[in-house]
Parts: sequence; C-alpha cells; structure tokens
Amino acid sequence: MPASAIVGPFRRAVVDTLIRTLVPAAAPGVATAVHQFVDEQLGRAPRHVRLGVGIIEALLAGVLHRGFIAHGPDERAAVVERWNASRLPPVRVYLKLMRSLVLLCGYELQPTGGRSA
Repeated sequence: MPASAIVGPFRRAVVDTLIRTLVPAAAPGVATAVHQFVDEQLGRAPRHVRLGVGIIEALLAGVLHRGFIAHGPDERAAVVERWNASRLPPVRVYLKLMRSLVLLCGYELQPTGGRSA
C-alpha cells in the first residue's frame, strides 16, 4: 500500500478532529475549505518543511492509522491532545502546525454576523 494511501486519510482525520475541537461552531462548508487550505499551505511550504511534515505524518499514520481512524471523534480528540505532551518534539511541532492552519482558516471563514471589519 503506497504511503499516500495511508497519510491522506490520516491527515484528513487529524484535520477533522482539530476542526471539531478548535472550531466547534464552524459554518457548513468550512470543513471542506479548511481541508483544502491545509493541503494548499503544506503544498506551498519549502521542501524541507514538506519533507519533515511528510515524515512525521508517515510515522504517525504507520503507527496509529487503523486505530486512529477507527476511533470515534472523542477518542481521536484525546489522542491528538496527548500529542501535546509527546516526548518527541517533532510530534508536538506537527500538532502546533496543524492547529495553527486549522485555526487560521477555520475562524477566517466564519461569518461575522453582519458586522463589518
């Protein structure tokens, strides 16, 4: 099985989990835009950043793929939260990057309730 077949669904599950926990009142359609934004931003990142993200995703996906995706949303949120305390700095950095991208796009796309900026 190619790595992209595992990493793609794994990244999608991570982003879904972060949207659910960080942007719980997301408007309809925001999740799709956030996924697209995350993929675009990671695609635009310098090669060394893409390489690092790819390695971490491949390692996490390889270790956690089946169990992570099979878990319900609450269990996935608990796993992602545990990454904050990981003894492996690249795992914490990966989570920080993904959280930042999800927060940036998720709240940027929220309706303003009629207020002008």
